[in-house]
Amino acid sequence: MPNVNNQKIKIALVGGGVSSVAAALTFPTSFQVDIYERDERLLRKLLKTGNGKANIFNLKIDQTMYNNPELIAAHPALLQVVKDFYHDKGVLTFTDEEGRGYPYSRSARSLANHLLSLLGSNIKVFLNKAINHIDVDGAKVMIEGQSYDDVLIVTGSSAYDPSVNTDNNNTQLFADLGVKLSGFYPVSGPIMIKENLRMIENEKVKATLSICALDRVITSESGEILFKKDNLSGIASFIANSRLVWDYRQHGYQNYTVSLNLIDGYEKEVEALLDKKNISTSAFQGLVSDPLAAYLTSRCDKNIDSAGVMRLLTDLKFKISKDFILSHDKGQLMSGGVDIGEINPHTFALKSNSNIYVGGEVLDIDGVSGGYNLMFALYSGITIAKDIVNKHCQ
Repeated sequence: MPNVNNQKIKIALVGGGVSSVAAALTFPTSFQVDIYERDERLLRKLLKTGNGKANIFNLKIDQTMYNNPELIAAHPALLQVVKDFYHDKGVLTFTDEEGRGYPYSRSARSLANHLLSLLGSNIKVFLNKAINHIDVDGAKVMIEGQSYDDVLIVTGSSAYDPSVNTDNNNTQLFADLGVKLSGFYPVSGPIMIKENLRMIENEKVKATLSICALDRVITSESGEILFKKDNLSGIASFIANSRLVWDYRQHGYQNYTVSLNLIDGYEKEVEALLDKKNISTSAFQGLVSDPLAAYLTSRCDKNIDSAGVMRLLTDLKFKISKDFILSHDKGQLMSGGVDIGEINPHTFALKSNSNIYVGGEVLDIDGVSGGYNLMFALYSGITIAKDIVNKHCQ
C-alpha cells in the first residue's frame, strides 16, 4: 500500500499495552512506529487478566455492557474485528460456557510473548520512558524532540496498579493538550454495605443480586456471592458494582439498596417444602447452609410465617454504604478518563487535533468484568491504526 507522498510515515504510540501493540501490528511495515512505555516491559497488564489466563473477548457483547453505550453502538463490528485479529496473528482461542474468550494456551504470558514476537524491525520500543508532555508544531506532533505525523495516546488506566494515582499520572499530559478528563472511580469490586455480616463471613451462595434506587432497578446480576464482614463480593457483585458506579456518576447518591434472591428459580419448590415444615426459627434449615440459616433467623420477625421466610429468601435486603466508592486497591477496573465528547466517535481522533488519537482504557469507556475492557482496548488500537493508514495511503 503506497504512501501518498512516498515518504516514510512516523507514528508514536504513548503506552505499551494491548491497544498499542494491536495498533503497531496493524500498521504496514512502510510505517516507522515508536512505542514509548514507562514500565520495563510491554503488555504488563495483560499478564494479570483473567487470573493469568487472559480473558480477551466476550461473545455476549452488547452496548449495555459499557458505561457509554452510544459510542459502543457506533462500532457493531467490534467483536468480529477482535476475533479476526487473533486469528490472523495465529492465536487459537476458545470460549467458556459464559461466552468469555481465552487463548487456547490458557496463558496470558504465552499470548503476550507471541504478540511481541510479531513486532517487526520498523517498530522501535523505548522502555522506562514516561511521556508527560506532547507538543504540537503545525501538522506535526513532537515527543522527546522527535517529529511524528500522528500520535496515539494509549496509556491505559491505573487498574491493577494502585502504586500510581487513580488518573494513571495522565492529568498533566491531557491538560497541556486542553483535553477534558472525567473523575476516576475504581470499579469491579465488592459492594460495600452498612450491615455487619460477621455471622456469615466467607459463606458463598449462588444468587441473583439486584441494586435499586427507590423504585428504579439499576441492575440484576446472577452468580456467586461471597459474604464478607462489610461487603458482598464475588463475580455478580463485581459486575453490579460497575453498574452502580455508572449510575452514581450520572445521578449522584440515591439511597441505594441491594437485595439477594437466594433461591432464584426454586421458589415453588421452597414454598412446597415450607408447607411441610413447622414455621419456626428452624424454618431455614435444609434450605441454606447452617451459618446462613442462623443469620436469616436473626433477621426474622418474632411471629415468623411462611411469607416472611420467603421474603428473606427471595428479597434479602441490605443498605449500600454512602462511602461505597472503592479504594484503589479494591477495584479491578477504573471508570473515568478522557471525555468521549473530546473525540471523533468513529476514529478516536481528538476533535481539536486530528493527528492525535486516544484509545483503550484512557478513554472514559469501561465495561463490566468478563473481557469487555481488553476487547475494546484492542479494537480501538486497530481502528485508530486503520484510520491513520487510510489517511496517509491510497
